[in-house]
Amino acid sequence: MNRREFARSLTVIACAGAGPALAGLAAPATVTHFVHDHRIESKYVAAWVARLEPAYRHRFDGDVTALWRNVLNRVWRESHAATAGLTRHAEFFVLSTLARDQGYRVAMVDEQAEHVSWLLVRDGGVRGARDALRTVQ
Repeated sequence: MNRREFARSLTVIACAGAGPALAGLAAPATVTHFVHDHRIESKYVAAWVARLEPAYRHRFDGDVTALWRNVLNRVWRESHAATAGLTRHAEFFVLSTLARDQGYRVAMVDEQAEHVSWLLVRDGGVRGARDALRTVQ
């Protein structure tokens, strides 16, 4: 699976009939944090995210402020954990801007009309994104 296929897989998670796409995705070891907007959640998101440890699943309902203050700010400051997400455009913009201030960059993004699937990695070149992607193959 290449980066484009991974980004598409995240995008189809919220779509009906995406079960087969999710079946091929293992819960990634390096992408330890997954952020998703409850407003665009589906049973397929829940099935995939359920494979992650509860401490690494981050669900919010429209406002990312509490998630940023209580979780992501600390995680991004103290670790090199890659973070994937399925959010709306506005929340992606906010999170990607805050992540950049913590030394992260957008490794992949797939924008759709209603939502964005993305991967943020610690600034360290392509290797970080490749390592994160290798875990979902």
